[in-house]
This record gives sequence, structure tokens and C-alpha cells, in this order.
Amino acid sequence: MFFACLTTWKSYCCCYNYSRNDFNQLVAEQYVKLFDFQGDTLDRALRKFVKQFTIIGETQDRERVLHFFSARYLDCNPTTFTSVG
Repeated sequence: MFFACLTTWKSYCCCYNYSRNDFNQLVAEQYVKLFDFQGDTLDRALRKFVKQFTIIGETQDRERVLHFFSARYLDCNPTTFTSVG
């Protein structure tokens, strides 16, 4: 049910990711697992990700969304980058 909700209501559920609390953190972590970026270049993966919703809000909100994206991208492509930062 949880994943069905996320799949069906991607843009709606993404709005939960903007606030900081345990539930929203869990929603964000599960939401990004719906994306498969394996083998995608960074720009292609980012386009695929933001195509699903509009990133709105303050800079901190946008950074938070991009943090979840980048963590998922690295999960899917662990050898793409050899160092952090």
C-alpha cells in the first residue's frame, strides 16, 4: 500500500519531503527508492527525477530534495565517483 501510494501520487508525496520530521524522512527515503538510475549519467538521472514533480520551496527545501536524489544516484551507481566531495 505504501509503495502504491508513492507510485500513484509521486508529486503529492514529494511535498512531504520538504519538512523535517521522522515520517517525512521515511517518505523521502522510500520515494527515491522508486527510481532506478543504474547506468544513467548524472544529468539524465536528474532529468528523470525532476520530471516527476516540481521542486518548489526555499533553498533548504531544494537542497534536501537534491540530497535524497544524490544519495539514491550513488546507491544505483556506486563506482561512478571515486571520492566524496
